[in-house]
Amino acid sequence: MKNTCKICNGETNTYLSWKDYRYKTSDKIYNIIKCSNCKTEQIFPTPTKEEQFTFYPQDYYSYEEEVASKQTRWFLMKLFKNTWSLISSGMIDLMYFLLYWSQYKIDKGWFDTFVENKLNKAAWYDVLDIGCGAWTTQSAFGDKRNRNGFDISDKISKKWSIFYWPSIDTVDFGKQYDAIIAIHVFEHIDEQIQFIKNIHNLFKNDGILLMKLPSCDGIFNRIVGKYAAERDIPRHLFNYSKSWLSRLFENKWFKVLDIRYLKNYGAAISLWRYLMDKWIIKNTNSLLFKIISSLLYGVDLVVSFLHLPTNQIGIIAQKIDK
Repeated sequence: MKNTCKICNGETNTYLSWKDYRYKTSDKIYNIIKCSNCKTEQIFPTPTKEEQFTFYPQDYYSYEEEVASKQTRWFLMKLFKNTWSLISSGMIDLMYFLLYWSQYKIDKGWFDTFVENKLNKAAWYDVLDIGCGAWTTQSAFGDKRNRNGFDISDKISKKWSIFYWPSIDTVDFGKQYDAIIAIHVFEHIDEQIQFIKNIHNLFKNDGILLMKLPSCDGIFNRIVGKYAAERDIPRHLFNYSKSWLSRLFENKWFKVLDIRYLKNYGAAISLWRYLMDKWIIKNTNSLLFKIISSLLYGVDLVVSFLHLPTNQIGIIAQKIDK
């Protein structure tokens, strides 16, 4: 099956087919096509807007608040539950936690550098977090910030200044922003070029855009196939190649300031999905599962620190005049 790429109009071929095994919102089989030119992966045919809304159930991960603190509390409770737990699995839990936290620090370091070097120069600035979910990024900006969030779902916390609307194309924020953050949002958007144009209009002069996106360059991508962590079928309508992503944003709307691979979680999450789908491991609390997880997190950590292609891309771009 050959179709035209929505990013570069190149020729595509069917790469793989699979269903939503993560949240099981549907038994429908979706095709992933890959462009021979820009290497972007896309779902074909594109699900309708109505269909896309059904892909995000109440327990969708971005609706959960304080994910990192929950992980910390889970670890402490497990570690100090009793002496036998400490001896038999406490060290496994400790390794699991430290690897998880080290991966988190890789991304957070990049994010904090962006805040300190690009935004903290202003005594006051306006920040918009698109696809904010439970808004886990808001704490990075401190108190002297005028922060807004935007999300299409009202299933999340109401304690922040969040706009809820079916489409960002039609919402009126009533102002422009110094910085816009979109953490794992772009891959969920059907009209990619139009989205770039839309957010360009939301910026003040020289505004800064920070995005995280899934990468199809990851070294585990070909090995695990449909179980790859970055292929969150059918929610991810696109997965990107780093080289072409830079070209996509080097346009008349933005100038790329930094683009890099971020933390890798491909080995751990991808194999988890494979093992769970094949029912090889049914209990995620088992000692065997934790040992495997710890080892795979170690592999992911090595990949990240060696700056090998991972399954996540970070990009910082600055608004330029049309």
